[in-house]
Amino acid sequence: MPITCRDLLNLPFFYKSIELKGGSEGLDRVIRWFHALEGVDEIKFLQNNELVLMTGISIGNDKKKMLKMLKGIAEKQGAGLVINTGKYIHDVPQEVAEYANEIKIPVFAVPWDIKLGNATRKIGELIMEERSRYKNVQGLVKKILFSESIASENFFDMALFNEYKLSVRKQIMLIEFQTDQLRNIDEPEERLSVLFQEVMAKYGQACLFTWNGNEVVFIISEYDKENMFPIELKKEVKEKFSLTVYIGIGGSYEKFPDLRKSHKEAHFALNIAKKSINKEYIVYKDTNIFRLFDRIDDTSFIENYYKEVLGQLMQYDGKNNSEFTRTLEVYLEENEDAVSTIKRLFIHRNTLTYRLKRIEEIMNCSMEDSETRLNFRIAFKMKTFLDFVK
Repeated sequence: MPITCRDLLNLPFFYKSIELKGGSEGLDRVIRWFHALEGVDEIKFLQNNELVLMTGISIGNDKKKMLKMLKGIAEKQGAGLVINTGKYIHDVPQEVAEYANEIKIPVFAVPWDIKLGNATRKIGELIMEERSRYKNVQGLVKKILFSESIASENFFDMALFNEYKLSVRKQIMLIEFQTDQLRNIDEPEERLSVLFQEVMAKYGQACLFTWNGNEVVFIISEYDKENMFPIELKKEVKEKFSLTVYIGIGGSYEKFPDLRKSHKEAHFALNIAKKSINKEYIVYKDTNIFRLFDRIDDTSFIENYYKEVLGQLMQYDGKNNSEFTRTLEVYLEENEDAVSTIKRLFIHRNTLTYRLKRIEEIMNCSMEDSETRLNFRIAFKMKTFLDFVK
């Protein structure tokens, strides 16, 4: 798991003497590296998600400089601030703690007898270990999903279950970005990966993912809709990077090799998400009848079926510039409720009555027949399905 500001509170080399002074809502910020700074002017050298450590030799107890330092860390998207208190800075002022709460940047105090040089060495070692582990995780995810010859099930159990505590059933979540948007960000994979780690840590989810072109493939525990991390991911990516993102979640399975099925299902859900309005994400099991169509290998059968059912009405509309097909579709979507249908189509009730009568005449059918209505519904769903998968 990534090293976060929260982890600092439990690191043994601080001997439990580290104290959080403010910014508790930012404790899940990932620490990518560290930077020892003493002067406010040095903030310009800070990189995103770096932890700042300082003794205060240049700042002393100047509250204005401390606030300016903290503001600079927030603007540079730093991870947090550790202050060596007792010599140059007696304690973290209340105003600084309150500002840390406001901007959600964790501020810690460690006593003077804790040497920051030793702390940085230990933190660096932990970060390097985590980076090595992260590369191994990416390799495992790729091996499970893309390798022709995957290792034994027990191997995956050991690597993923024990360390990352996945649930018995797991599934694939896909996030896709627009490629042209990624080009506008420096180090997009690294910076977005840090964001993923922060959000997943916040929601207690194992962070098992790998990049595959302009999409990110996650292995997650069986998804519960009460766990809002997909919505949070989408919101954070939009707010911090101004990126458009689409999310699809596949079905859940017990065995790791079956996650390839989940990966395919996630792609299907992703295609629907990309063409759906006002949908934060799509879960495969919620695609309903579209799942049945997805199992039909011959899409020409689906296309021929809906054209057989609706083709005559569609041709009539094309020749006469009429709107009978659209009227029928909305009427069925509104569960044959006349009031809801005329509101959506902005037509008079008499117009709807006329159109339904003409549809019966053109199609030589009766709208009173439940089988006829069901056949129309299925045909419209097939047409929508083909629009999704194109």
